Amino acid sequence: RELGVSADECLVIEDSATGVSAALAAGMSCVAVTTEFTRTAVHESGLLNDRWIVDVPSELQNVVERFKDETGKGGRL
Repeated sequence: RELGVSADECLVIEDSATGVSAALAAGMSCVAVTTEFTRTAVHESGLLNDRWIVDVPSELQNVVERFKDETGKGGRL
């Protein structure tokens, strides 16, 4: 509400399974960028399709652009 957009218009970038779960529970879309500490948990959580999980941070922009193209969500970058 503070941002002036509804939850379904948001795209959250998260690095943990807990954060992904919170974003999805709030009705937001999510892309995960894993770290060496969170990679296994994010993949094994089953919360996101693997195409929305980024294991190489330099690929984030490409994945977000693909997400926007496929879903029509995510707004401006």
